Parts: sequence; structure tokens; C-alpha cells
Amino acid sequence: MTSLAPSRFNPSRSTSLYGRSWRGPFYGGRGGHHQVKWTPDATYSARSAYNMFFQGSERFEGAKPIWKAWAPLKVKFFMWLAIRRRIWTADRRHRHGLTGSTTCRLCHQEDETAEHLLGGCTFTKQIWHSLLTTIGIQNPPSIADQDFMSWWILLRQQGLSMQQKKGLDTAVMLCL
Repeated sequence: MTSLAPSRFNPSRSTSLYGRSWRGPFYGGRGGHHQVKWTPDATYSARSAYNMFFQGSERFEGAKPIWKAWAPLKVKFFMWLAIRRRIWTADRRHRHGLTGSTTCRLCHQEDETAEHLLGGCTFTKQIWHSLLTTIGIQNPPSIADQDFMSWWILLRQQGLSMQQKKGLDTAVMLCL
């Protein structure tokens, strides 16, 4: 059976489930094995393996408002890219040699970046003001003082119910 295994395969160095904890080779140059305890009582379960997959990952504050909104999936995906600053704005196209100018085509005042399009542009500020006035949100936080995601999170903390937050999230995404 070992002849069918690749030549680099070494059964003694392969990872295994041993004694209800995961054992595997230690590749730090010292040899030996390390042991990862999945739960406090060193038991393995599918849930503990799933949770271990996310160890060390960072939580993204905007994930829940984006993916739980009532907007169409393509709008949610665009919003996800915009918050992550991965949309093809003029400055990004310029960095890749696709355009010569980085100026915003809406206001012609600043460079067109994702953050500028979401909240810094005078045209965008007028849209946000009209939307928030229509919805009935009194004294919204100023978008000029922070990035778009921080502004959106502050806007959601205006004493709204869960349904109203979901409606606000959807309206914000559909206005982009």
C-alpha cells in the first residue's frame, strides 16, 4: 500500500487524530509533533473543527448590515467591494494605467477614490441628506468627520428597531 503513495509521503509525519486531540508534524525546524486542543476538555467535534478554522481571523463590522439587508445580491456584492475599496474608481484605474485623470467626474474637486464616492463627494452628500430627510432621521452624524463604514455604523445606532435598521441598510445600498 505504501508503494502507491507518493514518494514524499511519510506515514510517520502525517497528521492524525490521536487521543481526542489533533496531532500533526511540527515544521518549525525542531522536529517532533505539536498538539492542538480543540476544546477545553480536548475533544474533537465538527463544530470545534469549524471554530478552529476561524481562529485568528478579524471580524468585519460591515458584514452583517450588508448581507442581512433586503437589497438584491448584486447590490450587496457591490457594497461589499465598495467598503473594501475594491471598486474600479478613477484612482485605481490610473494606478493600473487605464486612465489619465483621477479627478471625480461628479464634483470635479477631488480625486475619485472609493471613500470619496461613498461619502466625500458633494454630490454624494446631497444624496445622503435627501435620503435621511425622507426616511425621517433627525440630526444624522456628519459624514465628513469619518470614513463611510464608521458613519454607517453610527447612523444605525440612532435608536432604530431591527426592522428599521434593515430598511436603512437597504436604502443606503440602493442609493449607491
